[in-house]
Amino acid sequence: MLFSVLSLIISRFDVATQKLKSGVIHTKSFGGKCRKVFSGDGREFYRLSENVLTYTFKVEANNDFSYDFYNSSWSYVKNTEEQVRSNYAGNKDVSRTFTASKEKSYQFLVIRNHVEVAQFINSNPEHLILAEPFWRELVNLPSVYDYTAYRKLIDRYGTHFLQSGSLGGEYEFRFYLDSQKVTQYDGSKTNFEQCTSSSKGFLIFRQSKTECKKLYDAIRSSSG
Repeated sequence: MLFSVLSLIISRFDVATQKLKSGVIHTKSFGGKCRKVFSGDGREFYRLSENVLTYTFKVEANNDFSYDFYNSSWSYVKNTEEQVRSNYAGNKDVSRTFTASKEKSYQFLVIRNHVEVAQFINSNPEHLILAEPFWRELVNLPSVYDYTAYRKLIDRYGTHFLQSGSLGGEYEFRFYLDSQKVTQYDGSKTNFEQCTSSSKGFLIFRQSKTECKKLYDAIRSSSG
């Protein structure tokens, strides 16, 4: 698993296209050392390349949860279908996922947050061991500037390498809320914000108010 991740952190970045390019750092050069990191998920040790100074498995979530209410799951699909298709190309048709939900009246609650699962720091440029394909193309560049040759190198490998960063993404919780139960309280985004708070990446429900207790019970009995 770590080797697939290394393909990301040793990639070059093209500031012109804002995309990752082919790897330029050697991933299997260890410098005669055996430095290991432990993954709590797989409960396995992974050996670090000498190009990676540190790699830490640590889950961190932001406290700025975002949430939206929809009158039905179908309205959610209509609002997000294009975005989901572009972000998850190749997945099954989103509209089919919610076909069954149209048989009953539902409100739809979507909670989003950003989570990091690992952090890394690569070596400084002067200490990097380059990947052989990249090194060969570098040494074969013409000594006199040639636009076509240099442009080809940049198109393939980008303009910058990643020295540090974090890995993760956005997760999304989707809840079907029975409309009959939702009508027992004012199911709005404003009320949801008043009934919740966040701390250390956790979403906390306040149950001191009657309306908040009804919201909590509706979500507990929901499917998602």
